[in-house]
Amino acid sequence: MNAIGPENGKGATAIAPLLKKYLTSADNNENAPQDQVEIALRYAAAGMPVFPCDPATKRPLTPNGFHDATTDPAIIQAWWLQYLGAMIGCPTGAKSGIWVFDVDVDPTKGKDGEASLAALVNAHSPLPSTRIHRTPSGGRHYIFSMPVGQEVRCSANAIGPGLDVRGDGGYVIMPGSIREDGAEYTVVQDCAPVAAPEWLLNLTTSSRGQPSRPLPVDGKIEEGGRNDALTRQAGALRKVGMSAGHILDAIRIINATRCNPALDDEEVVGIVRSVARYEPQAPIWEGFSESDPSTLIPRPPVPPRFRLLTSRQVDDLPAVPDLVRGVLPAQGIAAMYGPSMSGKSFLLLDMLASVALGLDWFGHRVRRAVPVTYVALEGQGGIRRRKIALEGKYNTLPESFRFMLSGGFDIRNASDRASLIEAVQAVNGGGGIVCIDTLNNAAPGADENSSTDMGAMIGGAKTIQNALGGLVVLVHHTGKDPGKGLRGHSSLLAALDAAIVVERDGSDRRCWKIAKAKDDADDATHAFVLRPKIVGADEEGTVITSCCVDPHPDGTPAKTKPKGPQGGNQRIAFDCLREILKTSPHTGQGGAPANTPCVTMSSLHEALKGRLPCEPDRVWGRTKEVLTGLINRECVVMREDWLWLP
Repeated sequence: MNAIGPENGKGATAIAPLLKKYLTSADNNENAPQDQVEIALRYAAAGMPVFPCDPATKRPLTPNGFHDATTDPAIIQAWWLQYLGAMIGCPTGAKSGIWVFDVDVDPTKGKDGEASLAALVNAHSPLPSTRIHRTPSGGRHYIFSMPVGQEVRCSANAIGPGLDVRGDGGYVIMPGSIREDGAEYTVVQDCAPVAAPEWLLNLTTSSRGQPSRPLPVDGKIEEGGRNDALTRQAGALRKVGMSAGHILDAIRIINATRCNPALDDEEVVGIVRSVARYEPQAPIWEGFSESDPSTLIPRPPVPPRFRLLTSRQVDDLPAVPDLVRGVLPAQGIAAMYGPSMSGKSFLLLDMLASVALGLDWFGHRVRRAVPVTYVALEGQGGIRRRKIALEGKYNTLPESFRFMLSGGFDIRNASDRASLIEAVQAVNGGGGIVCIDTLNNAAPGADENSSTDMGAMIGGAKTIQNALGGLVVLVHHTGKDPGKGLRGHSSLLAALDAAIVVERDGSDRRCWKIAKAKDDADDATHAFVLRPKIVGADEEGTVITSCCVDPHPDGTPAKTKPKGPQGGNQRIAFDCLREILKTSPHTGQGGAPANTPCVTMSSLHEALKGRLPCEPDRVWGRTKEVLTGLINRECVVMREDWLWLP
């Protein structure tokens, strides 16, 4: 590193001819650049790293702020193509070889840096002739070369009111930039930056040597004093032994609640980084980790949380195809559930094998073969036998069918989810099916009837699906009354894109059917039997068996007992639904047969207000719970939020 710029020998000395030729306000020759990207590229060609900034707020538009600054033309062109009209930021300090003495003038905020500068000049000596830029507010940026072997750190109002320093850990907006209101940053004096006088450098150092003292407990921190105030507070916290990560948490809260306006998170991180380099005067507080660099990573700009689509954009959305036609979508969250001993685990493995091989399943077309990951959290001892039985039925299982037999997985735990996602990605298993058997064992100790606990389980499943794509299938149980459907809180059924229920009629005959589908799906009941398969013998020669799933030989559905509403609430809801269906103007909606009266779920909810014996704020939850029971008892059909009687 030389005294005036980066290692390439350009930097601070190179910007003088660049700006003289292209950026002075008096120069309007034909060679002048026409937009910010050309100006930014010329800075880069002179060795000055740049990055885009918001024309309204001056904040960086890249995830890591000035740390992203570059001289790479391809990156710069891509940035300004993405952020048209962005202002040009340049890091100050060692990275660019310059630091900035900012004389801030803003009558609307009571800032008069010129008066403060005049007082300093009278007390010391005039500033040398160096490069000067003018800001839209009328202030001036004195550009100085970085001193050899010395830091120049950022401060605000520390040298005097309205006098700021931008050095290591800061950035400045460069001439050629135009604010949102049309005001420009311009060049006042053309020359290469020179070294600052010794008295000014001494002030930048001594202003940082003042004792750290905490802020008052209330009151706003106005622009111009934010950096200094937050630095003092961070220093006070460091002095008493707080770790860097916890200082950052505290300063972020102060910045968000008291600074007017709040500093960019990049600047907050820079303040804490600087303070954390000093040893505390007290031991680090017990239980606080000092070495956690992840806490000092700046938060990226947050994009708008919601995207609002036009009707045309909705039409342009790609349709989500089925993976198993009429049974399972290619993406989303699904479940297979049923009572114990219903054969659901055997049926599940049969379905997964068909999907992994791309073979039709119970007459339903499998769109294509996809990778399968089966997370077995119960009955691991029998998995080998079931796998051998499957291979006997299908001749082979592909390498893309993977088994995870490790215990201790918790779907609510971020670390466990990340490890599972990493393992699936390592074998190129994304975009297929990840099956978790069972949901109960994936959330040890959870209260399935709690909306909070069930919400955490659903959130974990969605996180896995978002990371891997494809479909996450959850295996779950019914409660004591199978007619009430999925065990636990009703939010689980609401979160599913598809659900398959497995039942047994007491004989060797079992059946499965669609309990929920987002779009069209047949209502057929598919009967099946479990066929014993010999899979080996033990040391004493005793035959070891497992089972395979086969469609029932006579092809007829399993016999089920006639069902009607069960319990008082189901009867109330069923009678209410019949009443409002009689007067409904809607027919044939959501895939219902033509001329069949239909109503929406919200209509039933409104009609049940005052009828269900529960608090008013619980009617919606109770409606969903009762409706789930009616659907599973085949009293009501629901598709796309439309309800009708079978």
